[in-house]
Amino acid sequence: MYESGSKFDKSVDARAHWQSSPWGRLRYTVARANLDTYVGGRSGLRVLDLGGGDGLESILLARNGNQVTLVDSSPAMLDIASGRADAAGVSASMTFVNSEVLDLPRSIATGSFDVVLLHNVLQYLPQGIGALPAVTAPLADGGIFSVISINKFSEPIAAAARRADPTEALNLLGESRYRSVTFDSDLTMFAAGDIIDAIEATGDFGDVNHYGIRCFSDFIAADDEKWDPEFYSALEALELASTARWPYMHTARLFQIIGRRASKDARQSRGSGR
Repeated sequence: MYESGSKFDKSVDARAHWQSSPWGRLRYTVARANLDTYVGGRSGLRVLDLGGGDGLESILLARNGNQVTLVDSSPAMLDIASGRADAAGVSASMTFVNSEVLDLPRSIATGSFDVVLLHNVLQYLPQGIGALPAVTAPLADGGIFSVISINKFSEPIAAAARRADPTEALNLLGESRYRSVTFDSDLTMFAAGDIIDAIEATGDFGDVNHYGIRCFSDFIAADDEKWDPEFYSALEALELASTARWPYMHTARLFQIIGRRASKDARQSRGSGR
């Protein structure tokens, strides 16, 4: 994460509780399914997980036979990630780096990674969309970039549909600031289209796709129902079926944008207008 490590160190327990919740589990399940459409079944990939925190996603990728570098500014998060890696038997496949995601060691910033993840980090970066060139720089030709962030269009809908507060919803129209309870931080919400435009404007990426994460779950006020295994199973099936389906991805709580970096020849061809 980009803000001071101490803030995220203090949020370790809150993050763990969130991860075990139905909505936390949905976040990881749907994101993994979307990423698998690009890298599922492959092994031997070099993966860079920027702001990867306690390593939940990194360890799953390492278990699949990939070499994973996890970068985070929180020593407490990295300690948990390292312990999880030991328990999972994948320590030899993982490297842990205590660093800000925009101040990477040169060996990482100029590396050639097959996959770069920026999941639930962009909203904390003061540079916002302007950080995308730096975080995609370590990506090899043909590599996969995946970014997840809060969808600003979801917040007014949640206020009206979930909290039954039309006045709050009205005030949230066009709002881009949000307060994270888990990390006690102010953050910026984006629209998926803004991220897609910024990625495509570089001329470096092709095959850019938009997915929604938790298209329905966050608008169901009955949170207690979500802990019921049968209800959760049905909800998970719904979320997996709707993640790439129009128009539901546009109002999902989170968006996931996945793109493939074009080859050097393709990028040069685009730059020359051929």
